[in-house]
Amino acid sequence: MDDNSLSDSNVKVAVRVRPMNRREKDLKTRCVVEMEGSQTFLHPAITNAFAYDYCFWSMDESQQDKFAG
Repeated sequence: MDDNSLSDSNVKVAVRVRPMNRREKDLKTRCVVEMEGSQTFLHPAITNAFAYDYCFWSMDESQQDKFAG
């Protein structure tokens, strides 16, 4: 498949970072996901970045510019 056929696709892909559950909070688990626009980064970096059509951040309501509810 070449790049032109991918851009004409009708399939859209979304990713959502959910809030931590009680167990994760009790264990003081650290969030390893960062989002900037349509890119998602994992820390420590396993790969460069992942690109999605839509990215929804539900981890922290205090970051209203990113928060998706």
